[in-house]
Amino acid sequence: MISIFTDDFRTCYVTGRSGHVEVHHVFGQAYRTKSTFYGFVVPLLAEIHPNGAFKSDKDCKKLTGKSLKELDLSLRQYCQRYYEEELGKTREDWRHDFGKSYL
Repeated sequence: MISIFTDDFRTCYVTGRSGHVEVHHVFGQAYRTKSTFYGFVVPLLAEIHPNGAFKSDKDCKKLTGKSLKELDLSLRQYCQRYYEEELGKTREDWRHDFGKSYL
């Protein structure tokens, strides 16, 4: 699997910790395939995986200083900036591919 964030899927990208790490598709459900295609996947500890079974807002704040919602938004914004700046796509392209702007 390719990620714009890291090549190491055994370590949490945000905390740098190893352990129960899960692959997070930054855009799930209808956009999951596009997340995979563009590399919008990131390894996260289970406790801070925004839509994981073991997610904990308390743990997320303790480990990252952000709530689950804030962490997810920051990941989405990073992906959108990459899409627009590195891939040379427009905001209109982004909205077409991912529904709405996060910037």
